[in-house]
Amino acid sequence: MAELITWTEKYSVGIEKIDSQHKILVSLLNKLHAYMLEGKANYVLGEILTELIHYTETHFQTEETLFEEYGYPETTAHADEHRELVKKVVAFKDEFDAGIGMLSIKIITFLKNWLIVHIMASDKEYTTFFHSKGLF
Repeated sequence: MAELITWTEKYSVGIEKIDSQHKILVSLLNKLHAYMLEGKANYVLGEILTELIHYTETHFQTEETLFEEYGYPETTAHADEHRELVKKVVAFKDEFDAGIGMLSIKIITFLKNWLIVHIMASDKEYTTFFHSKGLF
């Protein structure tokens, strides 16, 4: 079965710690997608979705800590994007847990598109800034 997202260097932001975390996020999203397609039980899907939410929050905290440490000028706008995604994904999870929502290709596609667009647009915007500060 093909992966939902195949990591390639085009997704790299040139900062090892961030790229490593992005690869883990891609892996978790691929795992969630594969399990959904295999018809895994809801509790398994719920566990993977929870893991994805927690790791996403960890990743966002890493980025925001670097923003603060290095004085990234777009911190507020970038952090707002993070909060908006977390709010949406937690709402998906709450509906899923309450039995009023289900994981669907629509939700998986939303997560995939959000991650790719976020990396390719918002995250790549900070590459030059961090490189100028000596962070790779």
